[in-house]
Parts: sequence; C-alpha cells; structure tokens
Amino acid sequence: MKKHKVLLFEDNQHVREVMILILQKKYEVKALENVENVVKNTLDFLPQIILMDLWIPPTGGVSAAKLLKENSITKEIPLVFCSANNDIAMITENSKADGFILKPFRKGDLLSCIEIFLSEFKPVD
Repeated sequence: MKKHKVLLFEDNQHVREVMILILQKKYEVKALENVENVVKNTLDFLPQIILMDLWIPPTGGVSAAKLLKENSITKEIPLVFCSANNDIAMITENSKADGFILKPFRKGDLLSCIEIFLSEFKPVD
C-alpha cells in the first residue's frame, strides 16, 4: 500500500528531525527548511497534507500559505500550521490555512491531526 505524502516546512533542525522521526514510520515525508519556491516544491511532491512552521524563512508561513491557497492545484491540499504562537487560531483563520497544532505537541496529537485531515482530503483529479 502506498503511503500518504506529508510535506513539512520547518526551519528548526531539531524540531524538523523529531517530526521526521515521528512521521516517517507511517508516511512518506519530505522536509524543507524554508518556503523558498513553496508552490514549485509542493507541486513537485504533491503531498496529501502540508505541515508548516509559522515563522519559517524567508517570508513566513502566512505569506507561503497565501501563495499555496491562490494556486488552483495546491489550494485543495490541507495546510496545517505548527506554532507556539498564542494567536495561532486567529492567524490560521485569517490566512486561510486549514488548521493548526500547537508546539510543543505530543506525538499522538500530531498523528491524530494528520489523520483527521487525511480522512477529509479529496485529491484533485
């Protein structure tokens, strides 16, 4: 059975490595440390879900989310912010992201969050 693809944008090396360790057992994971060429990188990998740090260089998660949600193909891919920001719920809503998970997160919470979005995701033909 083919694994679902998770695209992770996380600039903190330690957090990125931990997330990869958690996710790679169940998913095919591609991790990037910045959102440069965010649309191209997403189209090249075509994930079923995107996990994105809110304060990722060079433009930040909000700007990257806007670019992804303006693209006819990538707009349908669930985008979940990962952040310790106290205003993450409001930022998520204002940026048109699909959800968020607070850092620090528990392994089970991260996996549950992904499963919820994957169960609702309808791939673009």
